[in-house]
Amino acid sequence: MRVDIAYVNGRGERLELGGDDASLHYFEHGLRDWSWSWSTGAAAGKVSSFSRRGDKPAEVPFPVGIGAGNAEEGIALRNRVQEVGEHDIAAKSPGRLYVGDWYLRCWIVAGEPTDYWMDDRIAELDLTLLVDDPGWVLEREMRFVPETGADGLAAGADFPCDLPAELKRERLSKTVSNGALFPCDFLWRAYGPATDPYVRVAGNLYKVNVDLPAGSRLEVDSAARSVTVVSQHGERSDAYGDREKGPEGSGSYIFEKVPVGESSLSWDNSFAFDLVLYDVRTACPWEEG
Repeated sequence: MRVDIAYVNGRGERLELGGDDASLHYFEHGLRDWSWSWSTGAAAGKVSSFSRRGDKPAEVPFPVGIGAGNAEEGIALRNRVQEVGEHDIAAKSPGRLYVGDWYLRCWIVAGEPTDYWMDDRIAELDLTLLVDDPGWVLEREMRFVPETGADGLAAGADFPCDLPAELKRERLSKTVSNGALFPCDFLWRAYGPATDPYVRVAGNLYKVNVDLPAGSRLEVDSAARSVTVVSQHGERSDAYGDREKGPEGSGSYIFEKVPVGESSLSWDNSFAFDLVLYDVRTACPWEEG
């Protein structure tokens, strides 16, 4: 069974907890606890909906212990635990607590040191995590690049002479596999150069009517309900108003979740893109160590 845990802040700094050689360990905690809350409708009090732990931020106790090889390391670890966590507080953006490849969004919002005066090598810190979203997330990333030759294009009209404008033909369908328990939120990253980039997944059109120069990219994040263009210099601009409009279930809803199972995917084969599926579970799955 996996017992290693790591907290990673927004700057990429890691706190490694557990493992055979770690000087920072954790004690019994409730991070693997799971529960569903439910609501009842007006009809005879029958259950009408479920949500993960109320889907609200919650505080979770997370006690850790320092067992360093020398006093210098013990003091440094005391300071590092606080400094790594406070970066995310200052940024107002949660860090990630990892078990294997699964992560939980949270902040380290409190710490109560005990037994720290007995030896500089040893201390216990009763940390409190503020869990921003109770779901454990696994990101499954797929990358697609334009293909050349007949195998990369769907059948189209063959004209006897060149036309003033190239007629793009849709790429042969690929398959997107969603092995999650529920339809998935996603992150779609389209890389320039591209004009009015789009993809179709399971028959739904995801399209944004923008021009992407080389070096820029488009990001559509269904969980955050955001559509953003990122320039080659890293400047971000809102492109929500440029999306192909349509309500949920219409066949052109920009944030339509990817269904469970195998779904077809196609696009015009003119640009590269990534599709990241967010598999979300109520509890972190158990894995072998």
